Amino acid sequence: GASVFIERAHQLGLRVMFDFVPHRPRPVYSFAKEHDDWISKKRDGSNQIEWECVSFDYNNPGYYQYNVDLAAYYAKTFGLDGARIDCSMGGLSNWQPVKGYRPSSSGLAAGINVTKAIREGFIQGGKTPILLPENFHPNPAYAQYTDIFYDMPLFRTMHNLYHANITEAEYVGTLQHWLEAERKTSVKGQVKLRFLGNHDTVSWTFDAQRAQTLYGVKRAKALWSILSLIDGVPYIYQGDEDPASYNLQGENLEQFFTNLFAARSTLIPDDYDISYIYTDTPVFAFTRSDEKGEDIKLVLVNLSESSNCYELESEEPQLLYTDGGYRLEGSKIILEPYTTVIIKK
Repeated sequence: GASVFIERAHQLGLRVMFDFVPHRPRPVYSFAKEHDDWISKKRDGSNQIEWECVSFDYNNPGYYQYNVDLAAYYAKTFGLDGARIDCSMGGLSNWQPVKGYRPSSSGLAAGINVTKAIREGFIQGGKTPILLPENFHPNPAYAQYTDIFYDMPLFRTMHNLYHANITEAEYVGTLQHWLEAERKTSVKGQVKLRFLGNHDTVSWTFDAQRAQTLYGVKRAKALWSILSLIDGVPYIYQGDEDPASYNLQGENLEQFFTNLFAARSTLIPDDYDISYIYTDTPVFAFTRSDEKGEDIKLVLVNLSESSNCYELESEEPQLLYTDGGYRLEGSKIILEPYTTVIIKK
């Protein structure tokens, strides 16, 4: 089944990633019992347990090689293209580590090692992999082994801003400032995964709600528009495009995402630079432009339940994409609540 699925995806021009879960099995399983030396230990010598599973030390050479071989097997056997790596921040402290490591190294060093091992395995399997480690901290040490950074810091920022007692304009300005700071302090070339929810945030942590439920459909669409049109890789959690597929209430947004991603693909190449425009209003504004500055796209998103205006440079703007309502009054564009437009500058 996996081979058929992956082969068909490749025919459609898609790449397939599996979810690797390296922290490993419940203690009753034979795999855990056979590899007791891979398990991180507490001070008293008992096994470290997390999520009812043993916590393997990713620094252990035997476990490192196991992950290399496992990734190579999937690459060779199924043609798998890469992996999301669960809990790649590392595991619990190991008070009986292999020689040369201290107990705390089962954190950062181990997280880097498991990511490195899986990359090495895919390469041995003949693939140039795409890896998405679930690493919540933008530590530069991960950069050389990470293709896409799991931008949990942005999610946390948006969560905190939503629950802060601030105006819509303050929300926009603060979010823009944060994104600028993130960009300026990131490793050069680091690609970020932008999302409004994942398997954790919709089920048990933060608001434990889908974006449509939390924000309302219109505001969620506006936020998805921002995350899809700034730099990085937009990600929607399964079912967000059609809540009914998971027996949930909500609006079918398949056409919305189809149109949005088509606009991104045709209008804003991945390597286009980004520049934020501070409006002091609820209008989230930025430009995406090529290296020479010859092709500039202005993106405007009204993050408000009220209409807001933006002063344009021309009375006859070339609108390339719209989602929502707007009207033109001279050189001003009035955006209805939660409207998104892309304009050719």
